[in-house]
Order: sequence, then structure tokens, then C-alpha cells
Amino acid sequence: KVCSVYNERMDSSTLVSSLSMVLSDWGLVAFVFLAVGVDCMRAGVGRSIACALSFSSASVLLNLLPHTVMLESVTSRLSGVYASSLTYAVFFILSYVAIRRMTSSYGDMGGEVLSSFFSALAVTFLLLAFWVTTPALSALWMFGPFFQSVFASAYTLWWMLAGYTILAVTR
Repeated sequence: KVCSVYNERMDSSTLVSSLSMVLSDWGLVAFVFLAVGVDCMRAGVGRSIACALSFSSASVLLNLLPHTVMLESVTSRLSGVYASSLTYAVFFILSYVAIRRMTSSYGDMGGEVLSSFFSALAVTFLLLAFWVTTPALSALWMFGPFFQSVFASAYTLWWMLAGYTILAVTR
């Protein structure tokens, strides 16, 4: 009888849903951190630097698109959530390829453990800062309240400065 009273009083569905959201957010962040860290160990920090710079350039290009001459009519048709996300992805890829070609001789020789760790940390900071503050990306995956408060637009400049400073020092 004690067990039935306990189960009637405790609503575990909200606890389970909150816990699963927190674990999926942290799992995604840990996956990005580990993937970038392993890539830095294997091939150096050149790709992580190009990736970090591509976040900001893709955001700038996405914000400039509606104000661009001869593209206003195209952007009015791209008002959907997935269209904005796809446009951001295209700008990110184009920026990455351009930046990578500009910096291809730098950072291609395999990384040290410490520089790989800090490069992965910086790219993870920048990814979270741009993901949380870019509506086209937030529509694809909405991070939980912890990440939304820590990486809110009020702190994006600080996260950018920290990320780019870390990348400059790891060079």
C-alpha cells in the first residue's frame, strides 16, 4: 500500500522529460567538443579555426541577405524556418571553403594535446553562442534553458572574444 501511495503522489513524467532534455543538450555539446578535439589532434587546428570564423561570417551574410540589391524578392520567398536554416548552411559552407583556402597552409601538421583541447573548447563556445542566438539554427534544435541563458545574445560578444582569443593563442 505504501508503494501505491508513493506512485500516486510523485509525477515522474516532468522529471524524466527535464532530465532527458538536459542529457541530450550536454550529449550534443560533448559530441561536438570531442569531434573537434579529435580532428585537431589528427590534422591540426586549421579546420577548427576555419569553422569558428565561418559561424560569424555566415551570420553576417544571413543578416545582410534581405538588404542586398537584386535579392530582395528571393529573400521574401525564403521566409520559412527550414529555408533560413538551409540558407545559413549554404553561407556557412561557402565561408568555410573560402576561409579554409585562405588558411590552408596553417595548422595542417597535427596538433598537440593542449592546443587541440583549447581549440575544441573555443569552437564549442562559438558554436553554442551562434546556435542559440541565430533563429535559423534555433529552429532546428532548441537548447534547454541553461544553454539559452548562458549563451544568450547579451553574452555573444564575450563568447566570441573568448573563442577567438583562445584560437589566436593556440596558434
